[in-house]
Amino acid sequence: MPDPEAIRSGDQLDVMAIADLLDRPAAADEKSGLVAIGAPRDRRRAALRDLRAPDFVLPDLDGMPVALSDHRSKKRLLVAFSSW
Repeated sequence: MPDPEAIRSGDQLDVMAIADLLDRPAAADEKSGLVAIGAPRDRRRAALRDLRAPDFVLPDLDGMPVALSDHRSKKRLLVAFSSW
């Protein structure tokens, strides 16, 4: 690292500066102290270029694991919801 002080803010690490050095998007809420760091930009770019969603596994209504890839070659609709 060229300048270790570039990631410091007083006696603390600057998480936003670290995320920037890692080429990852980040968002922080100082009031709550919450920080979210996303996937590397190149991985997101590749997903958009390939038009493929990353595989993931979630439980179905019976609690059994179901992967997105289990439905390959089928049309799928994914609905995401958040109450906040």
